[in-house]
Amino acid sequence: MAAHRTFRPRVEGLEDRITPSWTVPPSRVAVPTSFTAAALNAAGNASAAAAINTGEVDWYKFTVRAGNATFTAAGTTGLDTVLAVYNSSGWLVAYNDDISASNLNSALAARLSTGTYYLGVTNYTGTPGGGYVWGIDAPSNPPLDDARENNDSRLAASNLGTPTGTQTTNNLVLADAADWFKFTTTRTGTVSSRATIAFTHANGDLTLRLYNASGSLLATSQGTGSTETVSLSGRAAGTYYLLVTGVGGAYSPNYSLTVAPGDPVPPPPPPPPPPPPPPPPSPTTGGFAITLNITGMTTSQRAVFQEAADRWAQIITGDLPDATYNGIPVDDVLIDASGIAIDGSGGVLGQAGPDRLRSGSYLPVHGIMQFDTADLANLEASGGLLPVIMHEMGHVLGIGTVWELKGLLSGAGTSNPTFTGAQAVAAYNQLFGTNVTGVPVESGGGEGTRDSHWRESAFNNELMTGYLNSGINPVSRVTIASLADLGYTVNLSAADAYTPP
Repeated sequence: MAAHRTFRPRVEGLEDRITPSWTVPPSRVAVPTSFTAAALNAAGNASAAAAINTGEVDWYKFTVRAGNATFTAAGTTGLDTVLAVYNSSGWLVAYNDDISASNLNSALAARLSTGTYYLGVTNYTGTPGGGYVWGIDAPSNPPLDDARENNDSRLAASNLGTPTGTQTTNNLVLADAADWFKFTTTRTGTVSSRATIAFTHANGDLTLRLYNASGSLLATSQGTGSTETVSLSGRAAGTYYLLVTGVGGAYSPNYSLTVAPGDPVPPPPPPPPPPPPPPPPSPTTGGFAITLNITGMTTSQRAVFQEAADRWAQIITGDLPDATYNGIPVDDVLIDASGIAIDGSGGVLGQAGPDRLRSGSYLPVHGIMQFDTADLANLEASGGLLPVIMHEMGHVLGIGTVWELKGLLSGAGTSNPTFTGAQAVAAYNQLFGTNVTGVPVESGGGEGTRDSHWRESAFNNELMTGYLNSGINPVSRVTIASLADLGYTVNLSAADAYTPP
């Protein structure tokens, strides 16, 4: 039997007032058409205060899982209550007038099958109406689980793969004792390497634990709010497990899990390269060029990628020093873009970021963009593919991914992080009519959102906020000026028309 908790239900209908009141409730009633819908919480409880006049019956409709349930009605102003439970066809299941002799309150217990029932409360025939408090204590009512079940043990852990950038999995549900997840890292964790769950604390408090490949506990989260984090800093490359549990047996109807392997670290100077292979198709000379290596995409999706690359080449106009990536000459940035199977439709859309930076300037030489093939077609059909690719390509170019390396992010991890590049600040003040010393950076969301995007509440539908908006997602002068602060030569006049909210 679930522990009793007070819960005020959502009201979906009206009370059904029926005359007369009861001495002994009838064996069958017409199925009520007006009622108060009692939505049981996860523990299977509902309770609220109400009042009736003489000769009225209040009806409460509720749905339960199979098991033992108790029902109470306690008068608060001298009301002598009569309590009855009917099934969905209107047949009497059980009733009670008084708990004991000379007692004005009512209580009953019944073993119910899974289904919908009606609780009726009225005054004993010939006695006055008044106020009362009704209650239902039924079997626990956990939410339906998510598509990653059955992952209730370490051996059955849901595999998140090998994240190469910050990866968030949304719409998870803790409807039982445990959710296990597995992931693999390819480098030692940095100070920004972590795993985090985000949830609504009021719906159930959660705990996150980190285990190694052998099943030994490494860390337990210590949060008190609606996020729990375990650090991966200093953890060697390898396979790890995450365990999500509810505090005191709590459930959670919706939470997200973010694994952030950490910002890429500039590699040491490579050894002298071998003799170069035959040159690839001649890169663009003069100006800025993005070279794409696309696999796993349709012809139309390839065209959208090229459209996004051409748009960024209109914004960034200056040539970067030539570089090499795994023996391949690069002018100016090489991006490996691929459509791969990640976790099916509606989960992780994709991941992107630079993985080779120029020494000193930290401007990218090479980056990756990976998208789940299960999501690409729907995104393309809805018209949202171009802004999503533009946005992720912006991260490859350094927006939000090299801010800290360049010393341009202030207040990271606080409620008011800002980007301090002088040219972006000037563009922001001119556009917004302000006199601030830093451009507002997102402080909310998961690890893949906060500290790496413009603040949604300040910029609304601008391309480089952390959220895709319907309609146009313009590139503002602030975004272009921030690229200048990173070290690019840019064309501010290439900005889209943008009006601050």
